[in-house]
Amino acid sequence: MSAEDTTSPTDVLKPDDVPENECVDKKKKFVPTFKGNIKVLVALVFYVLLNILAAYLFVLIEKHPDNNYTDEWFIFNLEKKLLSSHNNCLSTEDRRFLLKEVVMAYKAHLVNNSHSHPDWSLNNALLLSFSIASTIGYGTVVPNTAGGKVFSLTFAFISIPFTGLLAAKMGAILAYYVKKSCRSIFGSSHRTKYIGVLVTFLLGLILYVIMPTMLLRFVGNEENWDFLDCLYCVIITLTTIGFGDYVPDPSSHGGIFTTMTVIIWVVAGLAWFATIINLIGNVLSKRAKEIERKVSKPSNLKLARRTFRSKSPTTSTKYTDN
Repeated sequence: MSAEDTTSPTDVLKPDDVPENECVDKKKKFVPTFKGNIKVLVALVFYVLLNILAAYLFVLIEKHPDNNYTDEWFIFNLEKKLLSSHNNCLSTEDRRFLLKEVVMAYKAHLVNNSHSHPDWSLNNALLLSFSIASTIGYGTVVPNTAGGKVFSLTFAFISIPFTGLLAAKMGAILAYYVKKSCRSIFGSSHRTKYIGVLVTFLLGLILYVIMPTMLLRFVGNEENWDFLDCLYCVIITLTTIGFGDYVPDPSSHGGIFTTMTVIIWVVAGLAWFATIINLIGNVLSKRAKEIERKVSKPSNLKLARRTFRSKSPTTSTKYTDN
């Protein structure tokens, strides 16, 4: 044997020719640790404190003595404008009647009073900071000063990515434990993947949709909403659509603790969505790899080539000519 023939047959194998059992999966699977879970928990607490700090800063910025308007201030200025604008065309009785109707509409929130400054309590400000961080954007409490608007933009650039990263991390941890639990109960099979997605969906539906709806309907229903309104509010909030027509009252008997609970609930709900997407992505990815592995086998490639040649127009014409 010459020096050129001393090469071992395994040395000339291409990467595609290496058997599957000898291939090493370089992609590391995510495995949560106790230390990592503590970090995520600390990040969640920090997220809540960040919203509280932002709410406190909103109160300091917006609740200026010159901007601390009340309903009495609004009614006084409205009466003053009516007297100056309609002094010649309306009688005194007509002006009083018109003023009475406008005040009633204002108190019933039928007249747009967004330009009159809201009650800048810590609860309302926390609702504003949370609606910015979660991109819900209810629109019931908005900044009115230039400083408040600038701070809203700054806080949005900081808090929105933080919300997304925190929800994604929580979703990855939940997805891992769901898959692990399903494997320990149902074993490792193709059905386990789909069972994990189904279990995650049902548990999240109970914890993040049905239970909050029941609590809002029978415990904290200070707005006297029916079941459909409560379900509508929960889903619109959880999906961060946030129309603003149904908003949890920040001045409820729970106070700031109720708002903090809503913050944690929404972040956990976003993590639930991320978990479902993670599990579905894993199922589709493994399915795609199985299809690719089957198609890339030499026997299947030869069969596909034969099928293609037998069905090609040139081949059929050639046989008919002969």
